[in-house]
Amino acid sequence: MHTEITGQAGNETYCVSADAGADSTLTEVSVFRGNDGALVVQIDTNDDTGRIRVNVNDGAVFDGDCESGERFDLR
Repeated sequence: MHTEITGQAGNETYCVSADAGADSTLTEVSVFRGNDGALVVQIDTNDDTGRIRVNVNDGAVFDGDCESGERFDLR
């Protein structure tokens, strides 16, 4: 995996691709503070991203494929 970080401190975007020479980004992850002061982690997927699992600390809060709508049991 290759990660490219863009943006400014406190409002970073992490672009993740399969490798440094890849033509497309698998996903973009942005981290910022919302208007209410909450820390926001936003994940933008593409058609070919596939299954993703999101954990907060040790617990899964999402497990599925955003494009197909397929979901998996959280463990």
